[in-house]
Amino acid sequence: MTQLLNSTGSFTIFAPTDDAFDQLPRQAVNELIDDTKALENILTKHVVTRSLLSPSLTFVDLVTAGKAKIKVSKVKIL
Repeated sequence: MTQLLNSTGSFTIFAPTDDAFDQLPRQAVNELIDDTKALENILTKHVVTRSLLSPSLTFVDLVTAGKAKIKVSKVKIL
């Protein structure tokens, strides 16, 4: 993850809300924290390797740094 984020270029990071984490069993979260490879796999699926602004994100198909295909259908600005 460090190598990815230290590379040149822009990034957009989709951060899960606390509600998303609350839906996971506590045991799963603890195991994930201990398994850095699995954690990196999940985190790279939340990073797009270009700069995106919220007005251009609604109903957009994207491919993440972790090679996941995601569809943004709603943007919540905090």
